[in-house]
Parts: sequence; C-alpha cells; structure tokens
Amino acid sequence: MPLDPDLVPERPWWRDAVFYQVFVRSFQDAETGPFSGDGKGDLQGLIDRLDYLNDGDPNTTDDLGITAIWLMPICESETYHGYDVEDYRKVDAELGTNELFVELMHECHKRGIRLITDWVMNHSSWKHPWFLDAIQPESNSRERYIFRDPRPQSRGPWGQNVWHDRMRTTSGASYYGVFSPTMPDLNLRDVRNTRDLHDAATLWLTDLKADGFRLDAIKFMVERFPDELDSTQETLDWLSDFRAHAHTVNEDAFIVGEVWDNAEVVRKYILADAVDSAFEFDLSYRIIDALNEGDATELAKHIDRLAAIYPAQRGGHVYSTFLSNHDQTRTRTRLGGEIEKCKLAATIQMTLPGTPFIYYGEEIGMTGDKPDPELRTPMPWDPAKPNAGFTQADAPWKGFKDDPSEINVIDAHKPGGLGEHYRGLIRLRTSIPALRSDHIEVLETEHSSVLAFVRGSGRGERVMVAVNLGEETQPIPAWARPAGSRVVLGAARARDLQPGSALVLVTPAR
Repeated sequence: MPLDPDLVPERPWWRDAVFYQVFVRSFQDAETGPFSGDGKGDLQGLIDRLDYLNDGDPNTTDDLGITAIWLMPICESETYHGYDVEDYRKVDAELGTNELFVELMHECHKRGIRLITDWVMNHSSWKHPWFLDAIQPESNSRERYIFRDPRPQSRGPWGQNVWHDRMRTTSGASYYGVFSPTMPDLNLRDVRNTRDLHDAATLWLTDLKADGFRLDAIKFMVERFPDELDSTQETLDWLSDFRAHAHTVNEDAFIVGEVWDNAEVVRKYILADAVDSAFEFDLSYRIIDALNEGDATELAKHIDRLAAIYPAQRGGHVYSTFLSNHDQTRTRTRLGGEIEKCKLAATIQMTLPGTPFIYYGEEIGMTGDKPDPELRTPMPWDPAKPNAGFTQADAPWKGFKDDPSEINVIDAHKPGGLGEHYRGLIRLRTSIPALRSDHIEVLETEHSSVLAFVRGSGRGERVMVAVNLGEETQPIPAWARPAGSRVVLGAARARDLQPGSALVLVTPAR
C-alpha cells in the first residue's frame, strides 16, 4: 500500500546520502603547513584527500563518489580516540583548529559533500573543567556529575564496575562512569549540562557550519538508579529535546544515534523523535553471518521485518546501515580475508534501503581485530611512497595493520579491485532512484543460498537484486530477467548465478 503523502515529510538530504566514516588521526597527515610531518592525520590532511572521496565533478569516475562524511571525535581530548571530551567548543590542537574546520566545511560543501561530527554527551573527560571543579569539596558543580557516598554496590549494564573511587581523597565520594573511570558520566538531569551542551551544539551548527551530529552511546544518557541504566524514558525525552533544538538551529541538521541494540530497541528512538536515524546493528550482523554461512534465510527474514519495525510515518527504513565501524572487527577480517565476500557484502549493503555508512579503509580491504586501536590504523595510500603516502614523518603514529604493498588505495582501485567495486556501487546507488526508495520486496527463491529482492514499486523504474552466497552454481529464475531489463552489475548474458556472484538489473518504467 502506498504511503499517505500527508503523513510523510519532505525527504531530507540524508535519506539519499552515502556516508564515509573517517578517523581523522589515521586518514592523512598534511603534507604542508603547521600540522604536517608529525605522523598523525589531521583536518588539513583530510582536506588534501577530499578529491579521493568526491572531487565535485559528476563527469569524473575516479573518485569514490560518497556524498557525506562522519568524522569521529575531533573535540579537545587527551586520548588518541577523542571520546573523552575536555572542551566541547574547540577542535583538538593535534588535529587542527576551529578555523581549519570551517575551511574543511567550505571545501566539502564546494564538492557537494555534507559532514557530521561525533558528539559525545553521555560523559566527559575526567580532565574536563566541569569535573575538576565538581570533585572539590563544597563545589557548586557537584550536580554536573553523579556522585554517591557511600559507594554503591550495584554493577553496570553489562555487569561492569561503574562506581569509581579515584577521586575519593578529594571529594569523599564515588562517581558513576559507565565506560571508564577516566570518562565520568554527565548528570543530564542538571539543567546547566543541558544548557551548555545545547549551546556548544549551536556553535558547531552555526559558526562552524557542521551539517549534524552522530550521537555516541545514547542508550546510557539518563539513568534510573539502581536498576534501569539504559534506554529509559528520560533518555528518550532528553534526546528528543536535543534533536528539536538542533533542528531549530538548522532545520536540515542530521542527527544519527548509536543505539547498540536490537532493532526493536532502536525503533523506540525513532518513534520518540529522539534521533532522525539510528544504526541497524542487527542487519550488519546478519549480512556477515549470511556470507560466512552461505545461507540467506535469516538475512532475508530480517530484511522483510525491517519495513514493519520502522515507522511509516517517517517514510520507513529510516535506519542507517553499515558493515563494520571503529568498535567492531573489520569486515574483511570477519569474512576470513576473502575479497570476493567483501564485494558481496558491499553489494548487499548498497542495494538495501537505509542510509549507508562505509568505515574508512573498508573499500580497500583493510583488516583489523580488537583491541580497538587495531581497528583504527593509518590508511595506506600509495605503496611506492614512504609510509605508503600517509605521512612524511619517519613513521606514522601507529604502524599499518596490513602490508601496504599488498593492501592500499592504488591497487584496490585498479580494474577488478574492491575499491573499483565500491566506486561502481556508490554510483549505482546515487544515480538510480529505485535504490534510494522506501520500497523493498524480498523474493522467494528455491535455494537458501540465494538472496533476492526488488527495489522500487508501481509503474516506475525497478531494480532486481540476486546474490548467490553459497558454493554451488544456482540457475537464474525467469522472473529475475524481465523483458527490457538491463544488467548494471554482473554478467550480462549469464544464465546462472556463479558461487559468490551477484546480479543487479534495472527494469524501465512502464
């Protein structure tokens, strides 16, 4: 049944975007200027590499073609990862300056690229001025954080220690930190925190020109102690207020949240207007599992369920898709190092509904497993250059995870490479409206190894996708090759789906 147009708002820009997730420290060290030659990636290095992501010229085909960027945290922080913020209003001095960020935004917008940045509001650094003040006896800032005396015996959401005593000699109390003693949770019931976080967000959306935020760890924002520690109604209400504020400042701002949970929990945040979109973790797991098992059954069921889970009033399929991110084992590692499986994973993601996000280096087959620093290693650009073109320093801030002579941008984008495959998929998605539509119909197949679905509906252009996840050749059914269709991915005259192959074809409007 078609959606009532009165129930569906005008389609926002992010529904048609393809995002690229960047860990700035590992992307590119600037070649010139004050941030060059220190072995660390920075905002100037990202500017220098923007043409790799999208050169702004629709007639060229050698750029990746993404249309939006998510930057991992770039606010002032003492750690390499930046998820412990010391100043919400300032770019970290190792990565750049506020002025350089504005220049980055100008260069992105000139190329038609939108950019959102990580926004960490659940907790701050223990070196944030608010916390340093709060731990002082008789401090007026005490209520900015969550203190208890005596120390509670309760544990955290996954059984971890969350009450920390490192400041006991100064404050006489323990404090709550769901992730680490160095990252104390902000008390978001305190009106000063809400006011100051809103004000800082306004700065980024106005003076610094950002297009929105990726909100970190939003399940844990407002607790009901001692037992309700995630996804409380107070959390949904606080986030809904923040989202409304962001949209008041910039009606086009995109707010995407990290709700690391199943789809039913993620749905709560969408229904509560707590975020515009949230990451679909269940889908990412099922794509990888289907490829490793050679069985599409559970993946097909989940794809079918998603249309019912996410609200039609917002247009349906308002989730964001990904294969891996900075917290998860990289896709190629999870797929046993097999490039052809990586290609199939990308094909599935890029032809499904939702807003796709690509973690930097996935398009060239970078590998990586826990601990987290091993998931965030430098980008190998050119094997012919020192340090693979990442830095002119003696060495990068962290060693390459892969041998740059084997895994690098240059080789991945040669004919038949994974990078070339990603380029083609992104161009298909951005050029074929049916691949960005809200309609998907999962098709029944005779073999559990074959995933098949149709995008687009009615009398408009439609796209049929069939993927063979198994190890045996499967026939292409007659319905998969309607008259007048053209193949845009796969062997044009093939009668069978070879193991590990995909077919994507377009049927013109009737």
